[in-house]
Amino acid sequence: PGLQSVAAAIEHMLLAIHALGYGSCWMTGPLVAQEAFEKLLGYGKEKFIAALLPIGVPDEQPQARPRKPLDAIIMKIE
Repeated sequence: PGLQSVAAAIEHMLLAIHALGYGSCWMTGPLVAQEAFEKLLGYGKEKFIAALLPIGVPDEQPQARPRKPLDAIIMKIE
């Protein structure tokens, strides 16, 4: 699959993980250290790891940050 499809699937996994009450984050270390991961996990150049998703139970839920009003972040071009 294309990288965009993989990214969409990862985002859906993160949303599902959160909906189940778990915490996770999208780690892109494998993209930066591809050779090290190939050696560590023993796979060849024909494969790649797009992301790591550690999953766990958060100690606390972070508070949502206040959102800026739309007119503060959107510029209308006419």
